[in-house]
Amino acid sequence: MAIDTAPGWLLHAGDAYYHAGEIDSARPWRYPALAMTQWLIGVDRGAGRANRERLRTLAHRAGDDVTILCSHDPATCPAAAVGE
Repeated sequence: MAIDTAPGWLLHAGDAYYHAGEIDSARPWRYPALAMTQWLIGVDRGAGRANRERLRTLAHRAGDDVTILCSHDPATCPAAAVGE
């Protein structure tokens, strides 16, 4: 879901990732335990990898114009919940 917050966008990425490091365009990183969880419960692992890559590309190209968050990531979800 994307919300126009003028001057930018807020994008909720659903279950696409569990930690913001996964969509870091400069240095993507995954916690091994979270990666294993995603692998175990993933229905279409290829689609999951492709979604994370698209989010990385979006984060890199959009910069501060788009804030990407995921309800699984405590680093991004609380800030969005309080409107920061």
